[in-house]
Amino acid sequence: MTQTSPVGAPLIYSSIDRNSNTRDVKRAVELLEKARILTRIRATSGAGLPMETYTNEKKIKLLFLDVGLLQNAMGISSETFLAKDLLAVYRGAVTEQFIGQQLISLKKPFEDPDLFYWSRNIPGSEAEIDYLYQYGEKIIPIEVKSGAAGTLKSLRIFLRENNAPLGVRFSMHPLSFHDHVLSIPLFAVEAFPRLVREACDIVTNENDFME
Repeated sequence: MTQTSPVGAPLIYSSIDRNSNTRDVKRAVELLEKARILTRIRATSGAGLPMETYTNEKKIKLLFLDVGLLQNAMGISSETFLAKDLLAVYRGAVTEQFIGQQLISLKKPFEDPDLFYWSRNIPGSEAEIDYLYQYGEKIIPIEVKSGAAGTLKSLRIFLRENNAPLGVRFSMHPLSFHDHVLSIPLFAVEAFPRLVREACDIVTNENDFME
């Protein structure tokens, strides 16, 4: 392969190897997926459950097997580890890979590692959410930010248009829950299910109080 699509970017088969037939490249990707070396992240409208019902199979991203192997494939040397903030490397691609791995690990061993993302291509109002997570009968949007700052425009759009109880931001921002946005530091990712459950309980209690 002469070129690969970066992690977090929509997959374009022709960009992987311009000298190979697109059908052959697609077949190779499918085989790597069956071997669990790659995981397909499918675009969905997020309009309801199951999310598979609302997917666009022509819009996918790919997640690599392991964040360490990804960094090696990207040529991130030991000098880079010491000299740079890896969270900012490749515009946060390594961070997005890390969170994707953690979400897959939440699946049961006998379940397929399916992941979804949300994308809206309305001219002048484009928006994208890195991952969507199913919690009970609700869909939780997840944004991955490489630093402590970063806009939450897409997250706000999804919350407003899909009546989601809350959104999650993974970054280096301290743990907090404000205005229906749960901020979780990257180092606390293993506590994600519990924190989402507790935040949803808070939202439910607030709604009961308002009624």
